[in-house]
Amino acid sequence: MKYGRVLVTTVAAALAMPLLATAPGAMLNIAGGRTLVNGHNALSGSVIMAGDAVAVRKGQAELMLPGVTVLAAASTNFKLAHSRHAIRLSSGMLTIRGRMPVLVLTRSLIPASSSTVYSVKRYGGIVYAETERGSLMLTGAGHSLTVPAGSAVRFADTQTSATNAAGTSRLSAPVLVAIGTAVFAGAWIATYEATKPSSAVNSPSF
Repeated sequence: MKYGRVLVTTVAAALAMPLLATAPGAMLNIAGGRTLVNGHNALSGSVIMAGDAVAVRKGQAELMLPGVTVLAAASTNFKLAHSRHAIRLSSGMLTIRGRMPVLVLTRSLIPASSSTVYSVKRYGGIVYAETERGSLMLTGAGHSLTVPAGSAVRFADTQTSATNAAGTSRLSAPVLVAIGTAVFAGAWIATYEATKPSSAVNSPSF
């Protein structure tokens, strides 16, 4: 998807920024399809507060905060967390421009600067994060890993029936992978293509 097809035009985004700076939440914009907020149909211009659950059923949706833009593909579910200073991704794909951390499973992906652009995909128990610009810090389980610009990292939820019963899960060690390599193609694409909903669309981009 080309920059010219970003959900909100440059002019509209510029007009919205003064309002965003003082708004208590984030502004949601919807490009066709259907998006739910806390289980109810949402309209473009809706304000998303911390704790609100957003479900993009079809089309795409854009979340705007001061200095941050988040694009959500179809079949993506997430929450705005921590007084709008982080996003918790449950499933699907997000593309983030700016200093907005993403929380997934028990780990956090933290962009290095406000100019960072990265995407996070979670589907079928697999998490894949890729940086287009700037670096990421992956933290959690007492460890941290730097994902350099132009690189990617993959990890998976290795939950078993035994841990399910105990209500806990064990995560595989994160692995840095080269973008476009067989490692990525075999581990992520095969799983995603086999299980993605029919409504899934091409990944959003800036």
